[in-house]
Amino acid sequence: MKTNGYTTIEATIIIPMTILITMLLVWLGVFFFNKNIMAHAASRAAIMGGQHPELSNDDLVEYVTLTAEDIMQNKLLFMEDPVIEVTVNYMDIVVHISGDMRLPDSTRMGGIYTERIWEIDLTEKGARLDPSIFVRTIGRVRNGLSENRVSVSE
Repeated sequence: MKTNGYTTIEATIIIPMTILITMLLVWLGVFFFNKNIMAHAASRAAIMGGQHPELSNDDLVEYVTLTAEDIMQNKLLFMEDPVIEVTVNYMDIVVHISGDMRLPDSTRMGGIYTERIWEIDLTEKGARLDPSIFVRTIGRVRNGLSENRVSVSE
C-alpha cells in the first residue's frame, strides 16, 4: 500500500486549523484585556468620584467621565473610544462603559465585512460618600470593635 501524499493531505487540514485556533486565542486574550481595562476604569472612576461630595452632580459627572477616559487612554486594543455614561444620584455613582472591538482591515482578507465584531458592555457602581456619615460610621466601627474585644477577653 502506497502512502505517498498522506502527509500533504494531513497538513492541509491541520495547519489552517492550528492557525485559526491560535488567532482565536489571541483575539480572546485581547477581548478580555480590553474588558479588564474598561472595568478597572469604570470602578476606579466611580470610587474616585465618590470621594468628592462637595461637587455638584454636573461637575461630578464631568469629573468621573474625565477620570475614566484618562485611565483608558491609549490602552485599548482594536477599539475606538468607548462610550462613557455617568449617572449621579444622592447615594451612588453609576458608570456605564460600552464599546465595540473590530477586526483590523489587514485581517479581513478582503471578503469579511463586520460592522461590530464583539461588544463590551459593563456597568460599575460606587458609593457617594458624605463626610459626616463616613466619620460616624468609622466611629461606630471603632466603638463596636473595642466593645467586642472586651467581651471576647472576658
